[in-house]
Amino acid sequence: MASSLWEPQSRDCRADDSHKVQVTILASEWGSSKGGLSTINRELAIQLAKFPEVEITFFLPQCSQEDKKVAMKHNVKIVEATPLPGFDQLNWLCFPPEDLQMDIIIGHGVKLGKQAQIIKRSKRCKWVQVVHTDPEELGMFKNYSDPISKGEEKHKTEVKLCEMADHVVGVGPKLSEAFRSYLRSCQKDDNVVDFTPGVLSRVCICEAGF
Repeated sequence: MASSLWEPQSRDCRADDSHKVQVTILASEWGSSKGGLSTINRELAIQLAKFPEVEITFFLPQCSQEDKKVAMKHNVKIVEATPLPGFDQLNWLCFPPEDLQMDIIIGHGVKLGKQAQIIKRSKRCKWVQVVHTDPEELGMFKNYSDPISKGEEKHKTEVKLCEMADHVVGVGPKLSEAFRSYLRSCQKDDNVVDFTPGVLSRVCICEAGF
């Protein structure tokens, strides 16, 4: 059951286990200048890093030394991507360093989820896809050109990524139920886990099968 990813710590998941679960979170920045997605990723990293059985890496295109120092105070290691001329900066994240070990890659939405499909194959790791908005519904409130059709296209991509991921984490019960309905036709609805901010102390990522 996919929900085991977020179930309370079991007696077999101990801080002194020989192998800590290596979790990498794809991100665009450590701060919050780019909105809610950045904030959720940073807070998720900080909260997961409190668990002694995991090691958290924040993988992003570029970062200041000051941000790295702040992250380290929260036991989060920041790794910068190798610049690739001609590629969008977020596409640099498709190619993590060869020596970066990971058991789990966490993507987020289309913007920071599309890279995970490549990383999953190259690193042979589990893929957790986080969703915190419904692009199709959100499109109705955008003021750029043709927002409805763009929202529909982004929604289709988001659902496809969720179909490919090992687990899907919906932020809040309403969104989680929406994505369960989207994934029901491909029998992946059991892979959706409801994450309510503020109750992360119940999480044990060791339950993911490592």
